[in-house]
Amino acid sequence: MPPTFPHPFSFDPGYGYELDGLLAVTAPEAPPDFVDFWRARYENALSLPPRPRLTELAVTEDPFREDNHHVSRTLWNKSIANGLHEWDGRAHEGYSWRRMAPLYL
Repeated sequence: MPPTFPHPFSFDPGYGYELDGLLAVTAPEAPPDFVDFWRARYENALSLPPRPRLTELAVTEDPFREDNHHVSRTLWNKSIANGLHEWDGRAHEGYSWRRMAPLYL
């Protein structure tokens, strides 16, 4: 199918629609419980006490540690509860993944 409008992608991002047709698409109606659902999630997130832990890292520090902390803080700032677990050493190596997997599965 030829592209319906110019774009740099190797697929048709318009799914066969012309640009004007895509721009005319409006958002669907929100479900009746939309506000209550998200308000309840927000209240639940606020009810969870933060439990930060300061730990010493081994000499072979995980290069992703700072990014992991950034993602965790960003989630908390959006009222999305999460638990950041730190491991000694480099947590993004196969050996550590094999130790972590049973804890989360």
